[in-house]
Amino acid sequence: MSRGIPHDMIRSDTPLYGAQQEAPRTIDFLPYVFPPENFVPFDVVDLQTVGAASTVTVTIFNATNAYAVIRWFANETTTATDISNIRWTILVGGTAYQPYNAMVLSRGTVDNPDPIIIRVRPNVAVTVNIQNVGGVGIETRTRVKGWFY
Repeated sequence: MSRGIPHDMIRSDTPLYGAQQEAPRTIDFLPYVFPPENFVPFDVVDLQTVGAASTVTVTIFNATNAYAVIRWFANETTTATDISNIRWTILVGGTAYQPYNAMVLSRGTVDNPDPIIIRVRPNVAVTVNIQNVGGVGIETRTRVKGWFY
C-alpha cells in the first residue's frame, strides 16, 4: 500500500516538490485491527454500585474456541468527582493487562468509548475489576466492545 501522492497522478517519475511518503504505522501491520468477514460482535455494558473500600468483578466473556479482539473500552462514574476513588483493571486470563491496570481516569464514556486493541486467545476469560478506594458507595459504568472470530 503506497502513501503520499500517487505517481500516476503526475507526468514524471519524480514526486512533486515537498511531497514525502508517510512512514508506515505499526497498526497497518496488525491483521486483527479490523474485523474479518466471519466476525461475531459483542458489546457489554455494565452498571455497578461499588461499595466503600470494596472490589467488584465484572465478567465480560470467555472466548470458547474463538479468538476475540477488544477494540473499544469506556469507564465512568455517575458523579464526576467520584472517579478519582475508582480503579478499573482489565484482566485477561486472570492477569492484569498492561497498560489497563488500575486506571484512574476515564477512557471514554459509555456513549463514546475509546479505541483500544487487546487480542484474546481462545478459551481465555476476560473480566474487569472495579475497585473503590473511597469511603462511600459509587455507581460505575463500564463498556467493552469488540468481536469474536
